[in-house]
Amino acid sequence: MLEEYKLPRAQERRFADVFGKSKLVVTPKEEQALFLEALQGELSQTVEAIDGVIDARVHLVLPERDLGGAFRGQPKASVVVEYVPDAQGQPPIQRNEVQQVVAHAVEGLAPTEVAVVLKAASIAAPRSTRGGDLDVVRSAGLVLDRGSVQRFKVYVATATMLLAVLGFLLLLEGRSNNKLRTRLQGVERELRQAQRSAAPAPQKAAGQG
Repeated sequence: MLEEYKLPRAQERRFADVFGKSKLVVTPKEEQALFLEALQGELSQTVEAIDGVIDARVHLVLPERDLGGAFRGQPKASVVVEYVPDAQGQPPIQRNEVQQVVAHAVEGLAPTEVAVVLKAASIAAPRSTRGGDLDVVRSAGLVLDRGSVQRFKVYVATATMLLAVLGFLLLLEGRSNNKLRTRLQGVERELRQAQRSAAPAPQKAAGQG
């Protein structure tokens, strides 16, 4: 399930990751490659921030520049967006919107030069053992398969009977304890009376009488 939802989501390297840990001296080629990698990571993060987008991959092709700093060719880009369809089966973002987002972030890149592939995520709905969709019943905050409702009722009835029997046994035990406590109190009173009867009578002092 985690793999189907692309979790945990892989983090693209961004500008802070690429240039924050680079070596002190880099060649122009290396600097261009690092910049391209960071820019692709930033654009991927931007598209993935849209609710419903599971994964996005952005690939840029930037031609070399001439001595005046202008591109010697036309920049191009390709974007693959994997998304969860809404209730109508539509993607959360349209193809032209992706083209605008990517083109506006890259100098000299025209929206028409951005190839976009929208791919619906293949996250399957839960299936029953019969091979069809689950026929569920909702009641009191519980969601049950219709085929399991009768079994659930049996479980509830059995648990209720066990609780009733347990309560009855506890009631009997309480009554027995009360009877035993009353009997013990009576025995204690009889013992005290017997002790008082068995005690010798006090003798009179000499000279009295």
